[in-house]
Amino acid sequence: IINQNNNIINQNNPEPLVSVIMNSYNGEKYLHEAINSVFNQSYKNWEIIFWDNASTDKTAKIATSFGPRIKYFKSEKNIALGYARNLAFKKASGDFIALLDDDDIWLPTKLEEQLPLFDDHSVGLVYSDTINFNERKQEKRHFEIFDPVTGHCFSELLLGIDTFPITTAAVIFRTEVLKNRLINCDLDLIPIRDADLYCRIAYNWKLDCINKPLA
Repeated sequence: IINQNNNIINQNNPEPLVSVIMNSYNGEKYLHEAINSVFNQSYKNWEIIFWDNASTDKTAKIATSFGPRIKYFKSEKNIALGYARNLAFKKASGDFIALLDDDDIWLPTKLEEQLPLFDDHSVGLVYSDTINFNERKQEKRHFEIFDPVTGHCFSELLLGIDTFPITTAAVIFRTEVLKNRLINCDLDLIPIRDADLYCRIAYNWKLDCINKPLA
């Protein structure tokens, strides 16, 4: 069966499709690791929508080397990340959307552990704890600094924007929370663009969380 987006649907696979959005600009340094962390997922029904934001390094060569499971697109010129995310969202076919930047990695069971929380149909977004690390091998769990919130938590997120518990690498949300598959937020809020999106989702939907690092 071919759906309206000309994607082949496997009738024997009842698992929902997850569209993994990867936006990259000159991200060759960590890109192999980031993409491999998706291929290594225990949950296998996913697609990668890779939006190359006019990179001039080896980003294109690396991304296309992984084969057809990566749907590769490239901007003619470099644009702001919020607008680039919108272009990538419009290419997504999945029931759910997850975000993975080119300098982040997922732990192998991330999708498998998060998706069951959407059995509650009032939940629009699920996130988890994250391990923040650097090249000096220093590590710190995100929830050691910021307390997670769940349920109808719009007020907590809005009032705690300086202690925001949600990291982009930890997020997965229903595609239907996007209006016309576009970010419904102020794209010019550059420092807190993603946080603005998550607050807007929380205004209409419940959030849930897994209190362990998955990214």
